[in-house]
Amino acid sequence: NYTIALSGGCGTVSASGTITITVPLPVSVSITADANPVCAGTTVNYTAAPVNMGTTPVYQWQINGVNSGLNSNAFSYVPVNNDTVTVILTSSEVCTINNPDTSTAVVMTVNDLPVGSTVSNDVACFGQPTGSVDLTMTGGLLPMTYLWSNGAVTEDLTGVVAGIYSVTITDANFCTLVLSETINEPASAVSGTITSQTNVSVFGGNDGSVTVDGSGGTPPYLYSLNGGAYQASGIFSSLTAGNYTV
Repeated sequence: NYTIALSGGCGTVSASGTITITVPLPVSVSITADANPVCAGTTVNYTAAPVNMGTTPVYQWQINGVNSGLNSNAFSYVPVNNDTVTVILTSSEVCTINNPDTSTAVVMTVNDLPVGSTVSNDVACFGQPTGSVDLTMTGGLLPMTYLWSNGAVTEDLTGVVAGIYSVTITDANFCTLVLSETINEPASAVSGTITSQTNVSVFGGNDGSVTVDGSGGTPPYLYSLNGGAYQASGIFSSLTAGNYTV
């Protein structure tokens, strides 16, 4: 409140009233990231926490000093290692100090993903558990853990049937890599058919013969008569009368 008095030869005049003094509002802003450090390729969400921003504030996000994003208190992007993220807040309040204000930078730590490759060894015989996958890791922070789709936790996969197998590799930074490999097998089990047979023509003779054709499995085929030496041909001749196993 104030009072003004004027005096002179004609008397004294006075008046009173109220003066309103507005204290300037300090403007400030800070930001937080929902994750830091992160693994490469991860989208990070940033949120601004403004103070005295007014009803229509303006936000300008920056990555390494370059403008980015929209006029919003939230911002999302996929950072790379050592990126610096800031936001500039311009308040719409009339009487302010420190307006606009730039937040303290969030410096991102982005860890590389594990790097690896797989090589499969197919099942040799139909239906047998002889398949395997050899996993080779060339990147990522040791130690690493492994989880295969069949429950195995070893680096390499052995003694499995045909199928599609995936493995999730997690390194010491908790960054993950998922690889998948297919183990094949022959379309069917190996089998054979006697396509021709010639019996011995005379008692005690040795002019008998038999021809066997292989099928299924994986060609080419080798043939053995009664456990003898293998040969590429399925034709066996000069046989005497008797029972034979091919």
